[in-house]
Amino acid sequence: MNLLLFFFDCFRHLYYSFSKFLFAVIVFSLLLFYFIFSFCQSFFERFIEKNH
Repeated sequence: MNLLLFFFDCFRHLYYSFSKFLFAVIVFSLLLFYFIFSFCQSFFERFIEKNH
């Protein structure tokens, strides 16, 4: 019973640290995607203005 509690505690600790890491990765990738999207949008707007 004590061993089970120990494993549960370890699993909970790993889960919390992993979820924090995953959250940081998701936020970073979203920010990166947003910057790339805005850069591409401005680039395409300039490209269209040059052609027309």
